[in-house]
Amino acid sequence: MLWLWLAACTPALELEPPADLPERVSFRTATESFNRDWYFAVRDGRIWMKPNGETGERRPGEWELVGATGLPEGGGLDRWDPPTSIAEISADGAHLQAISADGHLYRATDARSDLRGHAQWTDRWGWPRARGPGLSVVWPTDRGWSVSDSHPFQVDHYEDALGYEHAVGLGVAHVYRLTQDGRQIAFNDWWLPADWSRRVCGPERGTVEAVALSASASTLLLLARDGAIWTRLYDFDTSGENDLLRYSWVMTERDGRTRALPAEPWRRQPDVPDGRLTRRLAIAQDGQGNAARVLRVEAERDGLAGYWEKLVFDEAWYWVPLEGVVLGHRSRPAQPWLSRS
Repeated sequence: MLWLWLAACTPALELEPPADLPERVSFRTATESFNRDWYFAVRDGRIWMKPNGETGERRPGEWELVGATGLPEGGGLDRWDPPTSIAEISADGAHLQAISADGHLYRATDARSDLRGHAQWTDRWGWPRARGPGLSVVWPTDRGWSVSDSHPFQVDHYEDALGYEHAVGLGVAHVYRLTQDGRQIAFNDWWLPADWSRRVCGPERGTVEAVALSASASTLLLLARDGAIWTRLYDFDTSGENDLLRYSWVMTERDGRTRALPAEPWRRQPDVPDGRLTRRLAIAQDGQGNAARVLRVEAERDGLAGYWEKLVFDEAWYWVPLEGVVLGHRSRPAQPWLSRS
């Protein structure tokens, strides 16, 4: 195909990695993210990547540009003009999403592969069959947004309300965004109409104000203004919305096809033992099924930087120290949440 030839022939830029790129990426923020294979970061409007040294599945390496230029490009871009600057990113599973300075979404089509030197991008999103008109940001993202990818190569399946397993099929990819009041999550699947009309009500019937969001394999992680931490597995398929699937509110035993409802409720996680939290957090898939999610929240403890971590269904958090200082804004007891940075 002509566009593949053109992309392969695009000369790579000779840029030195910015000095402020981290040794590792522990959290998913607006400008840094990760999946099982790679760390990703945005600097000066371009996307950089480095092998994920925590998983051990990639050989160690240095930061390099994604693709030839660090920008979405190629023949897969035909809805918007090719971006000249990237503002924010998010990664999970096989998906790397980027928001341009103009507010348009772009997707690297296989973020599990080696995207250094060459990457395939698309700006198509929505019905029909992920070939729709594309998706744009329609309100500020300062409270958080996140791409989520439930894929058979990793998470494999989910368990419904009765504990029965259901395969994720070819994969379930969503983009989630906190609304401006922090009480709902707007979401979209790449095969749905390209808008932000679908909602997930926040914890406690939408009375909890969330200030930060992360998502992985259809599981949402919220940080509330009062410091509470909440999780919920919710997507278009598990919630009962997909007309191509069979659901039931009254089933008592498995028939091999029907998915039991209701969807998983919000789960309030145990409070961290001590320390001052920031708004930097992450949830990451770590195996198969609903329980395979790792939670992280950055904190300052006894003057030291680090994060609290646990698996989603575990009762106890454990402390992971980090070198340096906390990068999110420190908290105050009376007004803990100051910035999402």
